[in-house]
Amino acid sequence: MMYLGYRPPNTIDGVTSYAADFLEPLDRMVRADERNAAAYQRLADNIRGKIRGNGVTGHKYFWRSEFSSHLRDAYAIFTRVNSPRMKGSEYRSTFRPEVGNEIDWNAAGATSIQVTNREYDDLVPAFDWFHYPGVTAPYTKVTTQSSPANRGSFTGGVSDGRYGASVFTLDRFSTTGRKSYFSFDDEMVALGAGISSTSQHAVHTTVNQGAARPNASVGGKAVRPGTDSAATGASWAYNDEIGYVFPEGGPLKVSNKEQTGSWLDRDPVKRNAFTLFFDHGTTPVGATYAYILLPGATPEKVRSYAAKPVVKILRNDEQIQAVRHPRLRLTMAAFHAAGSLDLGSGRTLRVDQPALIMLDEGGRSAVVSVANPDQPGLTV
Repeated sequence: MMYLGYRPPNTIDGVTSYAADFLEPLDRMVRADERNAAAYQRLADNIRGKIRGNGVTGHKYFWRSEFSSHLRDAYAIFTRVNSPRMKGSEYRSTFRPEVGNEIDWNAAGATSIQVTNREYDDLVPAFDWFHYPGVTAPYTKVTTQSSPANRGSFTGGVSDGRYGASVFTLDRFSTTGRKSYFSFDDEMVALGAGISSTSQHAVHTTVNQGAARPNASVGGKAVRPGTDSAATGASWAYNDEIGYVFPEGGPLKVSNKEQTGSWLDRDPVKRNAFTLFFDHGTTPVGATYAYILLPGATPEKVRSYAAKPVVKILRNDEQIQAVRHPRLRLTMAAFHAAGSLDLGSGRTLRVDQPALIMLDEGGRSAVVSVANPDQPGLTV
């Protein structure tokens, strides 16, 4: 997880990684548990960099920790949210007051996108702790020792084991908004609506911040090193092995710049960071955003996808955020209030309570997955 980056990773068996600590117990389990030895070995091989996948695919939402894991052979996306039922972070700012509270925003919709497993490891000592990927927040250093709780209780996730959706109702640091994340096989769609703030600082939605690579580009044009918060109207971007599509445009900015920072009790270092973010400005009212992540895709595929996005955005407002994948015949929707969604062809999806809905019509009969994290046990 990205918030670990305030300290250096351990080196075990020649592997320098935050996951290296698992190698010894995994090797032990390969010997001790013959029935599951192959599964342990795949995970150990993944940590050692021998294979990219870890043998696990699917989507799981961990409702006790408000964490979602979306795994495919070629990539992984992890999303952390927190409601009033969950403390988002421990305090860290007393470690380094000059840096600020490094992990304050780590559970506010933070989205870790991993293909090579080096996207963040190659950057973390110089990570900008106030540009967490996936997070909408005022862009300023946080110095409080303990994070204020997020007051948005309609926060959580739903999954059918293969696909999943998460919703985050943002209500902290004088900033509110509706944020949803919808995960499919090849893409994840992130929507934001109703973003408002009384903060004196500009509010940013960070799409990603990772180690800058030579192929960093927007709209097929290279983003030169030294670029700092340059506005772009491009419909797609690329860096490392991750593509980004912006189907509705927006106040998008891009950076490819050198950042300076350090691990705890270590000397400062410099790293090159590629950052994409929506700049909603100061005191926004009802701002929106939409972006699609394409991990593991080639630049050519991302360009083609941007010209004709596969996933359709059905709605993105304060009442409903919804998308549909026509090929999978799968609709996902976050109903922030009771209401109805036009599915086309004279069909309507209607709910009488706020709910997260997955409507899978890919089989002989429709299958609906439903969650209301705000009121457990509620009949929808």
